[in-house]
Amino acid sequence: MMRLSALVVAGLLAGCAQSPWQDQSQPLGDLLAQQQAALLELERNPQALQEAPRDVVRANEALLRATQLAGHVGSETEARHFAYLSQRYHDIALSKAELAALARQQDQLERERGQLHVSLRAARLSSWQSDALDAALTARMQALGAEQTERGWLLTLDVRSLDEHGRLQRSAERSLQQLAKFLQLNPQRRLRIAGHSDDQGQGETQRLRANRYARQVADWLLAEGLDSSRLQVLSYAGDKPRVENRSAAGRQLNQRVELLLSDAHGQLPAR
Repeated sequence: MMRLSALVVAGLLAGCAQSPWQDQSQPLGDLLAQQQAALLELERNPQALQEAPRDVVRANEALLRATQLAGHVGSETEARHFAYLSQRYHDIALSKAELAALARQQDQLERERGQLHVSLRAARLSSWQSDALDAALTARMQALGAEQTERGWLLTLDVRSLDEHGRLQRSAERSLQQLAKFLQLNPQRRLRIAGHSDDQGQGETQRLRANRYARQVADWLLAEGLDSSRLQVLSYAGDKPRVENRSAAGRQLNQRVELLLSDAHGQLPAR
């Protein structure tokens, strides 16, 4: 940075050897007024004052000397010389300010690049962690016998898992115990418990039967220590069959309890 500034200064001052101040095409008074306006603008530039205070002072001193010489007969060439020096110091101060601004921009870009690398590393790490969590969730749900659907992970229990007293068979208990443990380890997750019946009987009878299925499962999970606020219990009549109700086997499949796991933020899809 210092070397570059020195080269700029040397290059600007080198112009003095070409004696440009000997050009008298512009009236001296206009030249001095123009340079005075340029210096006033330079003094309003905080970067120039910070990066090149000596050059700003020299520019003003040179202009003052030029103004003094302009009042003496026979000193116009020398006055133009000092006016030119004032202009060159003015240009040097602006160049130093611009170089400093570019240096600051470069530093800022370097910092932003470093922050970007950190963000990218964090994003990769987050992605790896997310993939690992997804893989662990998939393995856990598959072990329970759940299937992944468009709505989320779904575990289905048919009514053969329940008896008329609300007791669960051992296979259903094992699945629900694992599910309850998963929910306890993931307190942000929620569970929708939906009871379904077949099409036998009146609509209200069907709904009551579906509600009994869902409540049996919900009560079992509550007894395991899950908070009721995390369980959404629904009941449907025979309006959401898995298969047709034409046979006893089909009606048996349609009598079921579906347990739908929420996403990682506790959101459940629309009913």
